[in-house]
Amino acid sequence: MARPLLKKGQSLFDVILVFFVILIMGIMGLLWTYVSSELTGNLINTTIINESAEAVTALQAGDDLNKYWDLLALAVLIGFALSMMILGFFIRSHPIFLPIFIGLLVLGFIIMVVIQQVWIQFSEFALFQAIKDSDFTITNHILTFSGIYYSIIGLIAIVAIYAKPEGGRDF
Repeated sequence: MARPLLKKGQSLFDVILVFFVILIMGIMGLLWTYVSSELTGNLINTTIINESAEAVTALQAGDDLNKYWDLLALAVLIGFALSMMILGFFIRSHPIFLPIFIGLLVLGFIIMVVIQQVWIQFSEFALFQAIKDSDFTITNHILTFSGIYYSIIGLIAIVAIYAKPEGGRDF
């Protein structure tokens, strides 16, 4: 007997997990960028270190890498959305489970509102305001509108699961 690739309804919980991971990545990225920029600024202002041009260049290059935290969140979201579309076709399901799937979609939306509020409250601290506005524009947009993104990815999952020629049954 063949085992299904994913359990029914599991895909929506995976979407919630991805947004939770993006939230943690955003918070860690804000913290790391703040600490790194403060540390780099203090080290460059130290007379022993700023005598060497190579040391200053290395510190500034390391500080420039902080902008890639933002792109990492976008890559995770796009990669997961693509995997949902591809793997959704292989999930065996019956159309009778559609109301349960929609109920889980609504429950997940409520969880996304909580994640959205956590991000908004955390990123509004005065320490992180300038960093969020300059280095974390993509992550800020994704997490500020996480409910909308979740709904879009969830609807794509529903279409991918139930739009098979067999009507969503075993293929």
